[in-house]
Amino acid sequence: MDMKSVVLLSVLLMSACTAMDKTVFYGKWIEVMPKSTWCVQGLCLKEDGRAESIGMRTLKYDSWALEDEKLILNGNSIGNVQTLAFSDTLDIVSLCEDTLVLGKGGQYRIEYVRQPADLKSVKLKSVSGGREIELIFSKDSADVQLGISPDEIFRLSRRQRTDGISVWNLEDDDTYLVEKKNGEWCVSRRGQLLYTTSGEMLP
Repeated sequence: MDMKSVVLLSVLLMSACTAMDKTVFYGKWIEVMPKSTWCVQGLCLKEDGRAESIGMRTLKYDSWALEDEKLILNGNSIGNVQTLAFSDTLDIVSLCEDTLVLGKGGQYRIEYVRQPADLKSVKLKSVSGGREIELIFSKDSADVQLGISPDEIFRLSRRQRTDGISVWNLEDDDTYLVEKKNGEWCVSRRGQLLYTTSGEMLP
């Protein structure tokens, strides 16, 4: 295939995808990672131009903009010694329906999927009086996002115990465990109950 054909094909592919309309970028975008990866990270692009990081402790977005079919993300990079402001200009490689691919000068590609707004969400309270956390279930409930904090979001998979009860965790017993007991959603770790729907210890 000659270069002219490659360019024409690229144009046709881009035209088949969503037009570069700012409104189609609004929402939460979760980075596509290997199924075995337990962490969840991404970005949230808001209508007023603000941006937020999802599940990233050291990279904090605060605003975003579109310019010449590029996505500009502004924020702060947080290190051990200092915090540095940055402005990152990324190529919009493709935007089709709910999939966004960003890149930079051919160096790398990052694929994101839009997180549906209608996913089942459950708030849990700390049994020790700490902050609330959130569970977000996938549409088929095969996975759950466990948001301990905006910087700590875990992806847990559903498993069937020998007694037929579903739990969500990783194969490593040291990870968080999500289950339903006595009508309440619970989160425990290493056998210690940490969060419940009511915030109360269960009998």
